[in-house]
Amino acid sequence: MILRNDKISMRQIFIMFIMSTFSPAIRLFPILCASYGGVAGWLGPAVAVAAFVPLVAALAAMFGSGGAPADLGDAFEMAFGRAGRQIALVFYLAWTLLLCAVYVRYYAERLMSTIFPNVDIRFFLIPMLALIYVSARGRIETFARFAEITILIFTAAFAVLFALFIPGVKIGNLLPLTPGDAVPAARSAFPVVSIWGYFTLFFFLGEYIGNKEDIKKHARAAILYLAAVTTLTLISVTGSLGYRTVTRMPAPFFSAAKLIEVVRSFDRMEAILLSLWVVSDFVTILAFTFIAMNILKKLLGTTTARRFASPLTLFGYAGGLAVAANGLELESFSSNAAVMSANVFAGTVFPLIVYLAGAIRGKWARRPPRDG
Repeated sequence: MILRNDKISMRQIFIMFIMSTFSPAIRLFPILCASYGGVAGWLGPAVAVAAFVPLVAALAAMFGSGGAPADLGDAFEMAFGRAGRQIALVFYLAWTLLLCAVYVRYYAERLMSTIFPNVDIRFFLIPMLALIYVSARGRIETFARFAEITILIFTAAFAVLFALFIPGVKIGNLLPLTPGDAVPAARSAFPVVSIWGYFTLFFFLGEYIGNKEDIKKHARAAILYLAAVTTLTLISVTGSLGYRTVTRMPAPFFSAAKLIEVVRSFDRMEAILLSLWVVSDFVTILAFTFIAMNILKKLLGTTTARRFASPLTLFGYAGGLAVAANGLELESFSSNAAVMSANVFAGTVFPLIVYLAGAIRGKWARRPPRDG
């Protein structure tokens, strides 16, 4: 399908979503999946697919037919009325702003904890947020093309890393599994679902998407990619270190990568890995900034989202400083069960409620059958 120059495709939406999950997946999934699932924690992504598929199906039903809402804000109005829409938009704006602040601080904390431990945190915040400001005032189509390029780089880098991890993976750290591990494996899906629910947020960009009817067409490849990369990440880290060690380490993926013989013999490899991680942070923060801008546009009824780049950048700076006192407090916040439950509700449960409410009211038009 050929799209206008001012539109992005569902394929690009899936790519931006996948790119926005790299940073939290690398940072949080090894620790949390090991904590919740023990030796079976690496099965979490496979179980999480069972929750992600209904979410994609519900969004496809809402947006993939004639008379569909332009974006998620319109879907809220069709399901709950104008007052309900405004309440839901305020909730999602608060959630998105909190995510922005958290990931801004994570980016700075990682640089401080790895290579610049005695530098003022503002030294990292200001350049990143200046770049976010310039990018947020640009065209979202440019960001979508940037995401298409970077996912190729990340895929190649991860493929090489996974190949290098293989010799150090100990099967005894992943097996044996027994029927009694079914419940821990299901629990380990909890943190994965809490992050994969970010997919819902990208439908606040609905007015920019030129082929929303193709959600299901691209969903299968995206789900397989997500599940494969996330599972391989957990296998590489847990298989190399053991789940008990992983739960006690602040950055197990980075630590496991440094154990690879080739990485230890190549002085610049650590810098390369850190650079890729910073790029992932940039994509994540910019994606949430675009989403927050469009939620504000819908909430306030303005004609352009670009005007909100300045206040949101300033909020990112203030929020990055205020969200936590240090890295340990930030890790504790992200791993809090209540915070992850809120993520699951906002990203997965509430969209399903919206779909059901709209279906009861007959708001989602059925897609007409194809000829032939």
